[in-house]
Amino acid sequence: MSPPPRDGDETGTTAERPRDERRRDADRFRDADRGQLLLVAGLVMAVSLVTLVVLLNASIYSENLATRGVEAADGEPLEFRASAVDGTGALIDATNRRRFGDYDTTSNEVERGVDDLDRRLGRRRRDAAASLTST
Repeated sequence: MSPPPRDGDETGTTAERPRDERRRDADRFRDADRGQLLLVAGLVMAVSLVTLVVLLNASIYSENLATRGVEAADGEPLEFRASAVDGTGALIDATNRRRFGDYDTTSNEVERGVDDLDRRLGRRRRDAAASLTST
């Protein structure tokens, strides 16, 4: 007569074990499967929530960068551009009011005025930069 199988031994067949013990083993495996499924589902939900939070944070950050106002230093180039546009417009209006006889004379007068405007705006810009660096 052989000794009875111990836990973990593969020698005993399922027919030799009592029916209640087999049912308990099946319930134990089923409970382990449920626990493993619950653990995997929780992990998937956690990764999904972290991904959602990262995407939402990136969206808020990019919108924040896009809607920032113009800073004081950024206003200087805009002011320079506005001065150039206004000065050029005034120069063209003045040239049109003087009514030069032909196109070449008018074109030369506008080019000379734009060169003068460029020189004056450049000097003003250089003086403003020099006053900032000297203080």
